[in-house]
Amino acid sequence: MNWFQNLTIRSKVIGPIAVLALIILGGTAFTVTEMRSMDSSYSSFIDKDAVSWVDAVRLRLAGAEISRLSYRLVLESDQATMRSLAGQIDQTEGEFRKYAPA
Repeated sequence: MNWFQNLTIRSKVIGPIAVLALIILGGTAFTVTEMRSMDSSYSSFIDKDAVSWVDAVRLRLAGAEISRLSYRLVLESDQATMRSLAGQIDQTEGEFRKYAPA
């Protein structure tokens, strides 16, 4: 404890301030590193989420188109038109399966 009494007032004031500054710099560096990690993770999540929303809209549109064509098929009386509608339903079902999860 005798060595502390021999220090000047300036050293006694600057010493703790320097220690606090080092702690603050370390905390800031850690925070910046963590924020960058969170930013990259969140960006990756948003990119995947946006693709999922687009696929969901495409699935909904394909499902609505299949329903519309099915109702037309039920009401149709002409055989040629019925075959055409069945082909359109098959084509739309293929589009639906392209976006649907396996």
